Amino acid sequence: MTGRDYTQVEEFMEMIVKWVFRPAISDAIELIEDPPGRKPHTSLVSLNEWYSILSAQEKELVRKAATQAADAALFGLFCAFDGVRNIGLNGEIKIVEDGHVLNDNLNLHEIYRSIATDIFE
Repeated sequence: MTGRDYTQVEEFMEMIVKWVFRPAISDAIELIEDPPGRKPHTSLVSLNEWYSILSAQEKELVRKAATQAADAALFGLFCAFDGVRNIGLNGEIKIVEDGHVLNDNLNLHEIYRSIATDIFE
């Protein structure tokens, strides 16, 4: 692994945090605050009714729980990519950008954790 390879993976992780992780949290909260559609799914309606009576402090706790869930999902995904979490596949999972394998001999879950340091603030 070269320094350039590691830098590419760090940039990839920064994009994941910016364009996947953070929107997952805000999208989940928005779905609860304002369920979409003419006849939203009953689970969203129930969550909306519950959420609407929460105090600001309780709503912040919901946001923190959504943050933990989004982080756990991404961390688990990268563990699966690294082969440290078995998801029942018999081969390797590779992330390829322009013909270059980004996760060759790298621990993506560790790099993700090093990039996503401010997510719980």
